[in-house]
Amino acid sequence: MAAAAAVMSVASAASSSSQRMLPRRKSFARLSACCLLFCALLGLPAWRRGFGFSHLGGAAGWRGWLLPRTLREGCSLGSGARGDVSLRASEVLGPPVKARRSQKWSTQPPGPLALRKTEGVSPFKVKVAFPVPPNQQKRNHLVDGSQRYPGPIRRLEMIEDVQNTLELTQSETWGGVLWGRYKDEIAQHLKEKKAMMSSEHFAGATVYWDYETMDLNPETVRLVEQVSSRLQWIAGVTAVPITKVEAFEYTPFGYTTDETLHNTAFIRPMEMLRKCGGIVHRVWPKVEDRGQEVLMERMLTSMKDIVEGRAGPRILVVISNSDLFTQTIEDAQRMGITCILMDRMNFLQYFPGGRDFSVPMTYFSWEILPKEFLEEVNEGFAPTEGPFAIDVMNLEAQIEKVIEGPVRLVQGDEKRWELDRRRFHHWEDKMPIVPQRHDGSWVRDGIRLNDTLAFSLQRALRRTGAMGTRTGELKPEVRKAVERDLADLALGKGTNSAAFFWNYEDAKLLPAGPKQSEMLGRIIRWVEGVVGMPVDRAEMGANVEPWDKNFAGPQNWLREANKLGMTIHKVWPPADESINLALTKSVAVLAKAAALGVEKLSDGTKLPRLVVVVSKDLYFDQAMKDAQRAGVSALWFGTKERGTYYPANSDQQVRLDLAELDGAFQDLAECNVNPFLPGAHTPDHPQPWFTKKFKVPTNMIWGKPDELNFQRASARQVLATAMLEVNDQDTSPKSSMYGD
Repeated sequence: MAAAAAVMSVASAASSSSQRMLPRRKSFARLSACCLLFCALLGLPAWRRGFGFSHLGGAAGWRGWLLPRTLREGCSLGSGARGDVSLRASEVLGPPVKARRSQKWSTQPPGPLALRKTEGVSPFKVKVAFPVPPNQQKRNHLVDGSQRYPGPIRRLEMIEDVQNTLELTQSETWGGVLWGRYKDEIAQHLKEKKAMMSSEHFAGATVYWDYETMDLNPETVRLVEQVSSRLQWIAGVTAVPITKVEAFEYTPFGYTTDETLHNTAFIRPMEMLRKCGGIVHRVWPKVEDRGQEVLMERMLTSMKDIVEGRAGPRILVVISNSDLFTQTIEDAQRMGITCILMDRMNFLQYFPGGRDFSVPMTYFSWEILPKEFLEEVNEGFAPTEGPFAIDVMNLEAQIEKVIEGPVRLVQGDEKRWELDRRRFHHWEDKMPIVPQRHDGSWVRDGIRLNDTLAFSLQRALRRTGAMGTRTGELKPEVRKAVERDLADLALGKGTNSAAFFWNYEDAKLLPAGPKQSEMLGRIIRWVEGVVGMPVDRAEMGANVEPWDKNFAGPQNWLREANKLGMTIHKVWPPADESINLALTKSVAVLAKAAALGVEKLSDGTKLPRLVVVVSKDLYFDQAMKDAQRAGVSALWFGTKERGTYYPANSDQQVRLDLAELDGAFQDLAECNVNPFLPGAHTPDHPQPWFTKKFKVPTNMIWGKPDELNFQRASARQVLATAMLEVNDQDTSPKSSMYGD
C-alpha cells in the first residue's frame, strides 16, 4: 500500500508539473497515462477505450468521459499519507445534469468535474454525496389498459332513429361505445321513456324550429312538399310523433294564411307551416337573436306547464344552429324533461331527462333528405364506377331504414298561441325640422339658381369691405365702368344677344335627368336667364381623338350638341390650356369684327353684345380684354362660384360671386319648370308640402331644344364677311398691291 501511495504521489506530481509545463491537451493525455499506470500497479481491472476512457452511462452523463473507468466504477484506497479515501463515481461526479430520453431533467445543481479544493481542507477528506434518481428504464411497462380516464362520449352513428341507436348501445356486440354509469343510466332512461310513451297522458313531441339558421333549399323540390316531408323526417329520426311545431319569422305584416296566399304571389315557407297547422310567431324589426329569444320564452312556458302538471309529459326537439338554446335545454334536462338538439352540421345531441350528460349522434343530412339524395343518385348524378363509386343497392337498403314518422299537429286556436312581437316606430306630433320647409319660406344657403348677372353686379356695387379685396368696395373707376355698362345693357334690352363658349372637359354632364337634347336646351335657357338676353351662338370645346369623327357612343353629349347647332372644337392632344385657347380664339375673332365697327352682317346676323366663357380656369384673358375694348362685354364663369366680368369700353375687371356650376347642372336636371319664371319653385326653393296646386304649371320640356337657332358659321367666316362688308363701305381710292 505504501508503494501505491508513492505511485499516487508521483502521478499527482507529474500531472501538476505537466499542467504547468505543457498545454492543456498534452497534460490531459499525461494524466490519463499516469492513471493507467496506477491501475496496472494495483492490479485493478481497467477496460480501455481510446486513451483509457469509457462512457459511464446514464448515471453520470457526458462527464463520464472525463475520468478513467476505475474511478468511475469506484475504488477503495488504503490509508496513506493523505488519509482515508473512499470514493464512488457519484461522489466524484455528482448527479447527472441531463438524463437519457426516458428520464426527466434534473433540477439538482451539477456536481464537480473533479475533486475541488476547499479552503484549509484537503480534497480527499471531503465526501461529496448527492442523491441519484432511480433509473426508470429498469422498470417494466405493463400494457394492460387498467387505467382509464372518464372522457366525453364519442359520437354515435345513428342507425334508423334515435331510439334504435340507444338500444344498440346496450348490446355487447355493437362495439360497446357506452360503458360504466353511462350505459347503466341510459338503460334506466330507456325504461322510463317506454313507460312515459305508453302512458295515456303522453303529449308527443314539440318542435322548436329556428328557420333563420336551419332554412330549407327551395331549389330542391317544391316548397310545400319540402315543409311536410321535413316534418315527417324529423318525426322518424326522433322516433316520437310530432304534435306541435313552433317557429318565428321576421315580418311587419299581420296577414292570415288565407290572405297571404290570395294577395301575394310569393309564398314564404312559414306560411306553408301555418297552413299545415304550425305556430309561427311574428317578430319585427329584424334584430339579432330576437326570434331565438321568442322560442326560448315558449320553451320556458312549456317546461313550466309540464312541471306543474298543466300539460302532459312531452319531448322537446330544438332545431337550430345557434348556441343560445344550450342553457335552456340543460335546465329542462334537470327538470326531468328529455330534449333533442339538431344542428346544421349533421350533429344531434340527446339529453336524457334527469341526467347530467348528453349522447351525441350523427345523422344523414339536413340540406337534403335521404330519399331526395337517392333520387339524385338514381338519376345519374353520382358515379357508379371507379374509386369514388357509390354502391346504389347498399345505399338504398340503408336509406330505406329511415322511416318517416307520424305528424299529428293539434289544430287549435292558433291566434291564441302565436306571439306578436312586432314593434313599430311612430312620428312625433312636433315636427323635428324647421317649419320653413313646409310653409314655402325655406331657401337653401348660397347663391340661388335664378340669380342673374345684373343682380351680381348690383351686389358688387354694394360691397363695403376694404378696397382692393375680393369682397371690398370697388374703386371709383371700376364703379363708374360697371354703372355705365349696366345702363347700356338696359337700353339695349330686347335687341342684344350673347355668345356662349363652353369648356366641356371642365364642366361635364352626367347621364341623369331628362334626355340629352332636353338637358342641353335647359342649360342654354338657364344661361339666357342669367345674362338676360338670348344666346345666338354657342361653341363647345372637348378633347376628341383623331379617329373619333362622328362622336360615337350612346353617352356622348357632343353628338347631341352638334345636332342642336353648336360649334364643336375638337382638341388633341389633351392639355390644360388647349381648349381655352381654341375658345378664346373665337372670342378674339368676334372682338376683331366688332373693332371694325360691324354690328350686323349682310345675312342679318348680329354680333354679340356679351360673350360668356365657362371653364375651370382662364389661363389667358387677352381676347376678353380685346372684346371689352371693342365694346363687347365679357364674362368668365368659373366652376367654383367665382367669375370675372369685363365691362365694355373700359380696361377694368370686377370679381363676381356666381352660382356653383356643378350644383346648378344637378338642379337643372331636377327642375320641372323654368327657374326664372315668377313664382317658380326650384330645388333650392322647393314647393311647400301642403300646397295642392302649383303656382307655375309643370313643364318637363321647358328647355325647348327644337326652338334653338344658333349661328352655324365659324368665327373665321364671320370675320371674313365683316372685312368684306367694311371694304365695300370704304369708297376711297386704293393702290394696287402690284403697282400701276
